[in-house]
Amino acid sequence: MCQLEKDIKNAGSRWTARKVKECNLLEYSLLNGISLLKSLPILLPTVYR
Repeated sequence: MCQLEKDIKNAGSRWTARKVKECNLLEYSLLNGISLLKSLPILLPTVYR
C-alpha cells in the first residue's frame, strides 16, 4: 500500500488526491504486468504452434 493514502485522509487536498491516483495506477499496472508475465509461458506455445 502507498503511504500517500494516509496523506489524503489527513489533508484532503487535490494534489494529494492526484498523487494517490497516480500511485494506485502504478500499483495496478504493476499487478497487471506481473499477471501478464505469468500468463506468457501459457500463451506463447499456443501462438507459435
